[in-house]
Amino acid sequence: MRLTVATLNILGTADRWPERSVLLRDEFVELAPDVMAMQEVEYDAGQDQLIDDASTDPYVIYRAHEDEAGSGTSLLVRRSAFAEPIPDEGSRLELGDGRSALVADVPGADAMLRLVSTHLHWVPDEPDVRWRQVNALLDLLGECVPAAATIVCGDFNATPDEAASERMITAGFRSAFLLANGTEPEWTYPTPVTPADVAVRPPSCIDYVWVAGAIRVLSASTAFDRSSGAEVLYPSDHRGIAAVLDVG
Repeated sequence: MRLTVATLNILGTADRWPERSVLLRDEFVELAPDVMAMQEVEYDAGQDQLIDDASTDPYVIYRAHEDEAGSGTSLLVRRSAFAEPIPDEGSRLELGDGRSALVADVPGADAMLRLVSTHLHWVPDEPDVRWRQVNALLDLLGECVPAAATIVCGDFNATPDEAASERMITAGFRSAFLLANGTEPEWTYPTPVTPADVAVRPPSCIDYVWVAGAIRVLSASTAFDRSSGAEVLYPSDHRGIAAVLDVG
């Protein structure tokens, strides 16, 4: 089965969300992903529901809170892309230090497909925290009933040469963008929507679609990265990653 999978940290409702949401919705409709992983989603504002409402083809919405009661990570899974029944609830995996991962097991063409959205520790000079979180994620995924294929999406806040990213590779995961293009994107954070005095790091690749198991990467690109207006507004302070995958 062929799937389009995308990930984006949407920056909650900060920095002109009403204007940014129009850009995000427009690109979401154009891309029409079968799976959309989002981080920094404010549930009380219904941000994931707003994105779902932009499509005429309904999605199942999964959520997992982080350290704040009203925000966390989300997965939007297109019902028509998968065999029925799609479960209505996912699982929250506690990664420590106020972070979690959202996991949903959905029926693929021939076997179960595991979908994961996560958001790791953000402080650039604390890679040891992200290392612990990645190891916790891998340990917890290893305790789950095996799936034929696994897709882990999210804002890892880790550059490709950081130990947390390298740990994903030693565990058998591969970056979809790297497989498709031979290199990672030059940067996924920050976009010009982020004031220089607010950006926590120089331009870096810190967002990924990781794949493992029976998955072939057909293509991958950055996404949600078109600016609009005289003041240069982007959908978020991150660029997203979108990948077309052959699963199974």
